[in-house]
Amino acid sequence: MISLKRKTRKNPIKRIIKKIEEKVVNGKPKTTYFYDYAYDDSNKKVSKEDEEYASKLFIPHRIDNESLKIYPKGSKVLAEYKDIKGRKIHRYSQKEILQNVLEKYKRNKLFIKASPNIVKELKASINPNTDKGQAALILYIIYKTGLRIGSDTDTKADQKAYGVSTLLSKHVKFLAGNKVKLEFIGKKGVENSAIINDSIIYDALKKLKGKAYSTKLFKVNGNYVRNYLNSIDDRFNIKDFRTLKAYEIANKEIEKRKGPASDEKTFLKWQREVGDKVAKELGNTRTVAINDYINPGLWDKWRGDKLGPWMPKKLMRRDL
Repeated sequence: MISLKRKTRKNPIKRIIKKIEEKVVNGKPKTTYFYDYAYDDSNKKVSKEDEEYASKLFIPHRIDNESLKIYPKGSKVLAEYKDIKGRKIHRYSQKEILQNVLEKYKRNKLFIKASPNIVKELKASINPNTDKGQAALILYIIYKTGLRIGSDTDTKADQKAYGVSTLLSKHVKFLAGNKVKLEFIGKKGVENSAIINDSIIYDALKKLKGKAYSTKLFKVNGNYVRNYLNSIDDRFNIKDFRTLKAYEIANKEIEKRKGPASDEKTFLKWQREVGDKVAKELGNTRTVAINDYINPGLWDKWRGDKLGPWMPKKLMRRDL
């Protein structure tokens, strides 16, 4: 996880809206924003060098401009602000992004090795009647499906989103042969659906659905589950379960097709097909699946010496 500890400037830069110009170009409305930049603590106009740096960060126009703080080159966090829904956004330096990615996939390798013991512990601890047992069940479901944990916090989304820990009784359907179908609206309004063939999950959810805590399936929340995972192995977080699921799906699909690809176009076509499969399971987009969940090293089997290693675009961006 990216650390929010940073080297902060005594006088961060703030952005002041000088003028908003609206006009029609080729029959379409176009809005142009003009800004001044000043040091936050003194309101003095920034140096030419700092103004050029701040303007090239390409901070979105439609944000809570009063919340924007721009930090100096070399900071872990280059800028922070709130979007129009009040959510806090951080713009990280390229060095920090690269470090975070390397740490994530290093942890992914460790988690692959550690997961059998963790899963054994979870299965042994599942008990619908205890908080710890419910936390174990939630993590085991995430391990089996790659679904998000969910949050009780208001995310300011246009549509109420759910995850495993916030499931309602209506989201669970029992099928023949110890199969359970989970169906709900997840993050960003994406429809999530997963069929689980597991007798432990089937039996536990049967008991929980009968209890129906005010139609909410689980009594424990995401924070309790995170603390429980930390008590088992504090090296990992819940997102590592989703990264593992992405690895398993992608690796299985890549093994089906013999590489390397003959050219870049062919590779990208194959990559999109794998990205779609991972995205469908995790409930996100192809772009997010490829850039944020699938270990880049897996693509080497399709790249070969001719095409060379593949890297997400965000890792190839240069800092200002």
